[in-house]
Amino acid sequence: IPRVLEFWNSYPFWNAVFRSLGFTVVPSPASTFRIYEKGLSHVPSDTACFPAKLVHGHVQALLDLGVDRIFFPKIFTLPAEDKRGEGVHLCAVIEGYPLVIQETNDPFGERAVPYDSPAFYWDTHALRTRQMERYFAQTFGLGETLVRKAIAQGDRVMAEYKASMLEAGK
Repeated sequence: IPRVLEFWNSYPFWNAVFRSLGFTVVPSPASTFRIYEKGLSHVPSDTACFPAKLVHGHVQALLDLGVDRIFFPKIFTLPAEDKRGEGVHLCAVIEGYPLVIQETNDPFGERAVPYDSPAFYWDTHALRTRQMERYFAQTFGLGETLVRKAIAQGDRVMAEYKASMLEAGK
């Protein structure tokens, strides 16, 4: 999992979900100037923001680590945190950058690493659950019950993470 863009926020969730399902999770290393440089040849435009340019280096770092799969979904909406509103849209760069990576870093190319970039519209938690069940069933043949348990574990870990961040900020 590349530790970039929205994954800085949701990494605890994804880490817990994948580990609960029996996967080994390999995050990209912490950002450094070297990682930034590693991806520069894949950046399609100088007008991209710095965080987007950094993504290319993180994907290259994962490929250099020899991972056997990269997970970088396109997430278009997240549930509203205030419970009264509808799902919130993310920045267009966050929404679409997994597609940019697919076309510029070419993870399918010479290294032939599977690159999972499902599209998720998570206006509600129920919609999130259905879409994740479908992704894990179609990609790995995993059943609904197992996936729901993994999502619940991810939610618990994410709640603990958010609570610890709030406490640290006091």
